[in-house]
Amino acid sequence: MLNVIKDNYLVEEITGEETTEAGVIIPDAVSKGGVNKGIIKAVGTNDDLNLILCVDAKIFFKKHLATEIKHEGETYFVVNIKNIIAVM
Repeated sequence: MLNVIKDNYLVEEITGEETTEAGVIIPDAVSKGGVNKGIIKAVGTNDDLNLILCVDAKIFFKKHLATEIKHEGETYFVVNIKNIIAVM
């Protein structure tokens, strides 16, 4: 797995419709506004980041401000904490 540095998270994009634990349906159309859903796969080296979000947290992030990386056939995004909109 990749490691990220400083105030960044490694995020795998979630595609398709999803239902939250509260029963709210989040359509794939949410991503049309430049905001995408993702799941955190790695946390940067800033120790305070683990206090905010941890691995496997589901988030909304600004895809157009993230850096796309392909690693071992998978696509990931490096997302700065400033570009995370919300936590699911």
